[in-house]
Amino acid sequence: MPQPRTQQLVWYLWLLLLVLLPASTKAAGAAWVIAIFWSLWLARAQPKLPADTLGAQALYRATDFILWFFGLAFVLRTIGQAYWWDNWEYRHFDARMLFTAIAIHIFVRRVTFTTQKRTELVLALALASITALFVVFEYIRTGTSPTTIIPWAYGMVLFSTVLACVRLIPESAKTNATTTSDWLSSTAAILLLIAVLLSGVRGAYFAALWVACIITFSLTHTFSLRLFKSKYLWISSVVVALGLGVVIKSVPQVYEIPQARIAIAIADIKGFQDDQRNSSVGIRLHFVEKGIEAYLQKPWLGYGIEQRTQLVNQWGVDVDPSLTDLTHTHNEYLNAVLDYGVLGGAALLSYLLGLMLAAFALWRVNIALSLTIASFCFATFSTFLTNANTLHNYTSVTLGLALLCAVVFFTRSTPLDASASHR
Repeated sequence: MPQPRTQQLVWYLWLLLLVLLPASTKAAGAAWVIAIFWSLWLARAQPKLPADTLGAQALYRATDFILWFFGLAFVLRTIGQAYWWDNWEYRHFDARMLFTAIAIHIFVRRVTFTTQKRTELVLALALASITALFVVFEYIRTGTSPTTIIPWAYGMVLFSTVLACVRLIPESAKTNATTTSDWLSSTAAILLLIAVLLSGVRGAYFAALWVACIITFSLTHTFSLRLFKSKYLWISSVVVALGLGVVIKSVPQVYEIPQARIAIAIADIKGFQDDQRNSSVGIRLHFVEKGIEAYLQKPWLGYGIEQRTQLVNQWGVDVDPSLTDLTHTHNEYLNAVLDYGVLGGAALLSYLLGLMLAAFALWRVNIALSLTIASFCFATFSTFLTNANTLHNYTSVTLGLALLCAVVFFTRSTPLDASASHR
């Protein structure tokens, strides 16, 4: 068994990787790998915690739902893959999601986390929000980013969701230290949302609006609970409001970029109605039109990845002869059903259903974790409408890490150090 000092070093290394996550896909991947191996070590070294409360029972049931439905998605896509003899290199999303589900299943049954660990995680993600701002300003300046900007924005929305829900942890579980963490987490969530807006990824704006509503609700909830009597609360609120005002005033791109991107999308839709399809939104709508026609011809088992790639390439050439390198439909749902028909669609929906059932299982006993998981479901559902995100490693890595961070924040706690709680 690793010594406590070793465990502490691994913990702080993991936090450092989270800080670097927005700027490096390798850091994100390494953080995910460490979490998976940590869970496997826990399965061997730690005894299972009893489900001795309603909250623990609901938590176990929720992680069962995630494991069962993520596993079902893996099986369904494997059947389609075997039928079409597709390469395993396209299965990285399913594999990571299955390992993530197993890791979460182990974590909640074998380890608890202290307030100190949660505070340290808040600080790490707050620093990651600053990293995200540096990344997005570099993207504006040079057009370069650590990965494709669409899955990057999706990942930032997920971590913003986790931070936004920290404030919803019950008041009875809070101390002066966690009150400070509440404000830090809300501020960091807002900074991540600003990074998403600056990225110009329209598909992530729906999820960003959802998270903004959570932040507003959590702040209103705080005000109502404390009846406006806390001087510290008012001072913190004023500081945050002034800070946001300064950011918006000094960085007008925060509202200019979303306005411009939305205006372009509206113009593209009008152009598509006039049969002008060679635009960002126009080509996506063109793929939806052609994809539905193709799916109806082979609804049960689809076309396989290789033939789908050929179809999409031809559809792109039909719009513009120079579009010869298009391989996917920029819509995860359409991609799934073209690849494996009903099996592909059912596999994708299985991920969403697993998250939603987990959220329902936790609703009455753990509102913070329930809302977090439901928000992951909505963010995934909405962003998958405008891009085939599972083709990018960053999507599965950030979704996996966000789920693991939610486990750290919102599952049961102990006064003992998490690394030593069951030695």
